[in-house]
Amino acid sequence: MQTWLAGAALLLFSVAVQAQDDDARRLEQFEQAMDAVRQNYFEKTAGKTLTEHMRLMYGAFTTVSGLVVDDEDGGSRVLRQIDSRLWGQVQVGGHMFFGRLRFRYRDFNTGDGFDGEDNNLTEPIGDRYWYRFDWRTEQRAEDGTDTPWNWWVQIGRQHVHWVSGLVLSEQLYAARGGIDLQKWRFGFMVGQTPNTGPIDFDASRPDFADDVERVFWAFSIEYRGIQGHAPYVYVVRQEDENDTVLGGGIRLGYDSLYVAVGSTGQIVTGEWLYRTEFIYESGRSISDTLGAFPQTLDDIAAWAGRMQVIYLPLSLKHMGFRAEFELLLGSGDSDRSHGSQTAGGNLSGTDDESFNDFGFASTGLALAPELANLISVRFGASLAPLRGRGELFEDFRFGLDLFFFFKMDENAPMTVSSVAGESFLGVEIDVVIDWNLTDDAAIDLRYGIFIPSDAFPFDNELHFFFLGFSYGF
Repeated sequence: MQTWLAGAALLLFSVAVQAQDDDARRLEQFEQAMDAVRQNYFEKTAGKTLTEHMRLMYGAFTTVSGLVVDDEDGGSRVLRQIDSRLWGQVQVGGHMFFGRLRFRYRDFNTGDGFDGEDNNLTEPIGDRYWYRFDWRTEQRAEDGTDTPWNWWVQIGRQHVHWVSGLVLSEQLYAARGGIDLQKWRFGFMVGQTPNTGPIDFDASRPDFADDVERVFWAFSIEYRGIQGHAPYVYVVRQEDENDTVLGGGIRLGYDSLYVAVGSTGQIVTGEWLYRTEFIYESGRSISDTLGAFPQTLDDIAAWAGRMQVIYLPLSLKHMGFRAEFELLLGSGDSDRSHGSQTAGGNLSGTDDESFNDFGFASTGLALAPELANLISVRFGASLAPLRGRGELFEDFRFGLDLFFFFKMDENAPMTVSSVAGESFLGVEIDVVIDWNLTDDAAIDLRYGIFIPSDAFPFDNELHFFFLGFSYGF
């Protein structure tokens, strides 16, 4: 009876937090993408090697923004946010020190907070700090020589976007580095999530949103001896250190190993670029908390893939035109009732075939599903239509993405609600405007609308709207 009650309680908890987890992860993915945009605005020198013997750089910027995102139950969440950052970087030869303080205040409408708090100053304040040594830069500073090979290391709290970022793109306490030869490039990394780290993919685990302990090991090899192409291989090992044991002896755990092969390069001419990647996931996961007892430790046998083509026509270079096609694939498991959680997870005694990762993929603003049991087809285009119309409009950029979503297995669950027996999920349209008004000020606008099919238990469209203004120096 105790085991059954504990399992039932866990199921109710996972159902209650699933909608919050979907929105919270969607917000986290969006802010991760926006971080890259703002860093390009206001931290253009951060992380880049310099040949000068010594240089001090610093800056600060503040973003005031508002966001509205719809829930699957027809409700919506409203957020107002002030996000201020102060950063500094010191370069002495090949030695580089970087630090950044972040003061982010979130103000939700009453009852809209993901963690039960409607307004708070988020942690940590010191969100990035690392030291980097680059041997080639050190040699240039000492005697002006340019070596044919290089090695480097970077240690501290940093964002790790491993190779393509499809498996791992998280903020970690990490030590990473690499060796660059004329035709080969080797990379390595070991890291751990901060206690105030990313939102966990398993929302059935207590404290999934603010207490995550996972350790990562990674290695990569890239070959650059083929003109116009750069094939690569990488491995990422993830170890679950959460050690979650609930009442009645219920356990949660997920240890995974990812092996990926891929390539980037040109197709025929420099106007066409591509990236392709295939990932196989193995490891061990603990079976469903509500299934047979005792739980079993089962093999993971999942996979994912990506194919991306980018078109940069020289005839429209003056407008910065860019067109993209991207196909994302992720395997699913029909004996699960949720794509990523342990509550409603893998059937005891069977392989876990649902692909779960710690990376970032562009799957829309409004729906933003994870890769588990997903087929995502994206057509995108962006351009700067007002270039040459004056300095104010020189950096005005407009983008449009069109998504078509399907389930890989029509009877398997996803990380968003869906109906068994239906394959086509729906269509999403995203509009993006990036406008650098000056070197110091920028406006960002994002709007997405997802139109569901019969594969969803709800009929209402999902909307996502974000508007932000940033100012820095």
